[in-house]
Amino acid sequence: MRYFVEYRRRRCCRSWYGSDPRPNCLSPDTVELVKQSLATGCSDLLVRAGGWRRERFIGERNIVAGRLWERREPQMLGLSFSEHSLEFLIWLTAANVSEPKQRWRPTGDNSLTLGDQLLLFLTYQALRNTEIASRWCKLAPFRDHGLCLLAFADDWGEQKVDRTLNRKPWVEGHCSLDDIVRANRYLTFQFSGQGAAAANGQNDRELFFPAEVFREFQRLVKTLVREDRIFVSDRKLVKLYKLFRVRAWLLSGGTVSRDDLRLLAHLGETHAEMALLRDKVPLLLGE
Repeated sequence: MRYFVEYRRRRCCRSWYGSDPRPNCLSPDTVELVKQSLATGCSDLLVRAGGWRRERFIGERNIVAGRLWERREPQMLGLSFSEHSLEFLIWLTAANVSEPKQRWRPTGDNSLTLGDQLLLFLTYQALRNTEIASRWCKLAPFRDHGLCLLAFADDWGEQKVDRTLNRKPWVEGHCSLDDIVRANRYLTFQFSGQGAAAANGQNDRELFFPAEVFREFQRLVKTLVREDRIFVSDRKLVKLYKLFRVRAWLLSGGTVSRDDLRLLAHLGETHAEMALLRDKVPLLLGE
């Protein structure tokens, strides 16, 4: 991958904005060379990115320590690359990558393996400070690439967040402190009024908190305050809003739904209030 990127960089005055003849096919030796380059290149980049450090992470059942290759079983560390990776590398060298009409899309089976997604991420990272990357982030598959979105949240700041993906970023349980830091950075950027909502002339609540869900939220809070004397300060309301948004972002893509209002069951400040809300909130939600 590094060769393909550097190849275009060395000829950037012409090649980035021009096209080269696309080969009709690749010889077995060429394909094998690409395989070896991906295997050694990705391993090298992961080590250089910090995989060599001895760190502690939460594993599936306990805390594991060591370097990247020491914290997981060998069979869990392997990455598979599909034909999409080879097609992407050919496109990268042969097409005018700045031309939207010539943008790359997976053909046939659109599903990308983890190896394919890592290749796209590393390519975007290498070209991030170029005009090319500023166009790519508006187009699929980079536009919807979860790792690019988390690592380079500012690049996506003015775009509308696609709320129809129904993604669950960490449903598999593979999450580290760095993931939490990046997620916090991205969501703080959105809450600051400079994210997707600002690009649409709306505030965050108007874009991600549907009116009917917000009215239901107000009804629940007023009922709990009136009937059960639950104290809800303005500061607590702000924190609740952020919790709703984070839960919605993790489980359904960003838009707060009625299901997210379940978090009100944790609104209490004493054991008695917590026990009361554990039963009362689901009842008010009609569950």
